[in-house]
Formats: sequence, C-alpha cells, structure tokens
Amino acid sequence: MQQNKIIVPQVVPQVPRVVTIPQVVVPMPKRPATPPIAMGKQEEIIRMIGEVREEIRVNNNNRQEVEERIHEEYQNIIRQMREEHEEEIRRRQEEYQNNITTLLQQQQNVIRELIEQQQNVIMGMIRQHENNIGAIMRTTQEVQQEIVGVRRQIEEIRGAVVEPEREEEEEEISTIGGNRITKERGERLSEEEIRILLNRIAKNITTYQQKYTKGEREEQIRNMKETKGILREIQEERRRVKRGTGKKAKKKKRYITGSWYVWSG
Repeated sequence: MQQNKIIVPQVVPQVPRVVTIPQVVVPMPKRPATPPIAMGKQEEIIRMIGEVREEIRVNNNNRQEVEERIHEEYQNIIRQMREEHEEEIRRRQEEYQNNITTLLQQQQNVIRELIEQQQNVIMGMIRQHENNIGAIMRTTQEVQQEIVGVRRQIEEIRGAVVEPEREEEEEEISTIGGNRITKERGERLSEEEIRILLNRIAKNITTYQQKYTKGEREEQIRNMKETKGILREIQEERRRVKRGTGKKAKKKKRYITGSWYVWSG
C-alpha cells in the first residue's frame, strides 16, 4: 500500500537589502532685510499700543473720578438723611418733654390743691379741739376753785367742832438695844430707813455677841433682835402688798397746823 507523503517546501530566509540614501544638503535661505514698509507697520503698532495704554489710563482716571463723585454724593445723601432724622428726633423729644412737663405741672397742681384742702381740714379740727380743751380747762379750773372753797369750809367746820389732836412725840429708835420699836412706829418709816436700821442692828448684834460672851448685854441683844424681827415683818408685808398678796395698812388721820393729813399706820 502506498503511503501519501506530505512534502514541506523549504523556506530560505532572505536577507534584507540595505539601501543607502544619499545625503542631500539643503541650503538655508537667507533672511531678507526688513523692508521699509515693514518698519512703518511696527511703528504704527507701537503707536497704537501707546494710544490704547493712554486710553486705558484716561479711563482709569475717569473711573476713579466717577467713583469719588459717587462716594461724595452718597456721603451727601447720608449726611442729609442723618440731619433730617436728627431734626425729626429733636422735634419729637421736645414734644415729649413738653408733654411730660405739662403733665407734671398738672399733677403738682392737683397734689397742691389736695394738700391745701387736707391742711385746712386739719387746722379746722385742731382749732376746734383747742377750743374744746380751753373750755374744758376753764370748766375744770372753776370746779377746782369750787372744790377748794368747799374743802376750806369743811376744814373750818371741823376746826370749830373737832378738837385737834396733839402731836405725838416720836421716840428715837435705838440700834444698840436701848429700847424696842413698836410696829406702829416702824410702819411710819420708809423702806430706806428700815434697810439702814436693819444693817446697823445686825452689825451691833454680831458685835455684842462676840464681845459680851457672859451675858452682860443680854437684854440689849434681845431688844435688838425683837426690833429686827418687827422691821423684817414690816418689810415683808410691804413686799406682799406690792405683789398684791398682802393687806394694805390702815389709813390714819392726823391734825397738824390746821390741816388733816393721812398716813399709813
């Protein structure tokens, strides 16, 4: 049996060919000189640029002047508005102050009238009370004069009917036991006198008891102790009377130099 054979053709590599390009020198064209016409255009352009700059500068100056003028007008408007408002405010303040002053004057007038009315009423009441007090005082003086006259008549009648009592000679109170005080005599003493007598008697009792130990002055010591006890009793009774728990001393009448006097006893 015959086999089919595949024949692969052989590829021979080809070496590329080197092509040599010849070097061509291109000569640079020479710059031609600026023609006179081109020079004139440059000066015109420079001149135009200068004019534009000048115009810009002028415009800037004009703009600054416009801004300053606008600012000045704005300030004038503000100043004018402020002056108008200040004038309006000043006018309103004056009107308000005038209204307040008027109201204060009206209130002061009303208050003054009320005070005058009250003062007139009070003065009228004071005069009326003074007149009443004067009438009462005059009546009281007349009544007192009548009472004095009646008392004088009563004393004259008593002097003609009742025999005047003789004055009792008061015995001197001894603080060394020479005598013994009675309760009636002690009740006529003041509180200060009783206090002084009690102090003296207490000192004398202590002195006698220390000095006379054999009973030489026993009677004087006994009298001083009894006098001390009576004075203490009178002092305690007066204290109870002041507190409202004791009995008041009886009143006694005594005729001295044509008049009747009352004392406790």
